[in-house]
Amino acid sequence: MHKHGTVLEPDDSHAGAEVQAEKRLWRGLHPEAIGELIHWNFPANDSRQPSAARYQPAERLTMGSTCAPATLCYEAGSMSELLSLEQAPAGLGAALRKAGFEQFTAIQQAVLDPELTDRDLRISSQTGSGKTVALGLLLAPTVAIAAATAAPRPRKARKSAVASPVALLIAPTRELAGQLGRELSWLYAPLGARVLVVTGGTSVMQERSQLQNLPQVVVGTPGRLLDHLRAGAMTLDQLKTVALDEADEMLDMNFEEELDGILGYAPDVRRTHLVSATFPREVVRLADRLQQDPVSVQGTALG
Repeated sequence: MHKHGTVLEPDDSHAGAEVQAEKRLWRGLHPEAIGELIHWNFPANDSRQPSAARYQPAERLTMGSTCAPATLCYEAGSMSELLSLEQAPAGLGAALRKAGFEQFTAIQQAVLDPELTDRDLRISSQTGSGKTVALGLLLAPTVAIAAATAAPRPRKARKSAVASPVALLIAPTRELAGQLGRELSWLYAPLGARVLVVTGGTSVMQERSQLQNLPQVVVGTPGRLLDHLRAGAMTLDQLKTVALDEADEMLDMNFEEELDGILGYAPDVRRTHLVSATFPREVVRLADRLQQDPVSVQGTALG
């Protein structure tokens, strides 16, 4: 094992057709160094170089990688330049303080890094780490623009109105979808954004009436979302971002076919994020199919 404090260069010495080359760079103990770690794996014949320029001091690096080959990996560390809540996107700092936040959690800080702008994220962090709010902050700029440019909420829903959200969050269970909806509702309240939860076990017709209020954010379970898309009650023509929460659980519940059906309605150009407690081989395979130019983001060590 390498000693702490050593700069690790690419290691192409392993046998096999595909070599995992781990390269960890750091700026050294300079004042401008920021306490973040970016590490990546490449097949031996892959000449790509990440553009990231912000690294964690080498003595805090840990050996081993949870990334799939050719996937950039980003870990939040003990940062020397922490963002304040006032730097929350879309001016949401006041909402966070009202909800009892005093500072961002590690995963929330991580997803806000400008190096990750426009990238598809694979977000992993322990339960209770603030993943849901992190996801909300990640989507906030898109939701804020959509809410600011949306027509006022109609006094009476028009039967001809078809929902066209800019953000879609897919959860495996009714309970988790409800939790996501509640968290995003208070977070996005200052933006005037409309958040709607649609799940199995509730009235389809009531949900269709609520969809006619044209929410900017829709949260739902796979089967019910697909029902509304097939019925024409919702379109994904304006979709900018889709997020799969608890992706590992969705695969355990055999929702992959429904996920493919939903995303068949979505534009090819979009951001696709996966949130999962762990990223076993099956989840990585799903992510590889759905994402482009992905980054694995870890707020806390995987358990």
